[in-house]
Amino acid sequence: MVDKQTLEDMYLRRHLTMEEIGKIYGVTRMRISQLVKQYEIDAKNAERFQTTCNKCGKEYPIHRKRFRKSSTHYCCPACYLSDRKNENYHPHKNGQREARRIMSKHIGRPLTVGEVVHHIDGNCSNNNIDNLVLFPSHAAHLKWHHAMRVNRNIA
Repeated sequence: MVDKQTLEDMYLRRHLTMEEIGKIYGVTRMRISQLVKQYEIDAKNAERFQTTCNKCGKEYPIHRKRFRKSSTHYCCPACYLSDRKNENYHPHKNGQREARRIMSKHIGRPLTVGEVVHHIDGNCSNNNIDNLVLFPSHAAHLKWHHAMRVNRNIA
């Protein structure tokens, strides 16, 4: 069975859930909960703890559930946005409208309201057809960006 030191490490420092710890040792979440109480591990400290911002290095409190959702953590929206900024992105409303017109002409029909034209290089004034991609919806466009971000983090 799991000893106190290992359980404290997994639950309080590595922030694994009781269910995850139970799966590792082949026991139920309830048994891990019983061991936490038996070993007198302060579970209240497991829910909120201090972590550091990936951008500025400032320490700030975070909830366990929020911590586990992401591998990157930011203390404020300004740090998040400055870390996620794409230097190649140059918004240009007229260029975006022009891209829709060019894509419409290229596919031979008017674009629907939900369709999204994406600039591959992020420069909205570069409306070369080789730089444009048509997505059927905003959701598909976001899914593509998410996949690109995941692939960039893997490489």
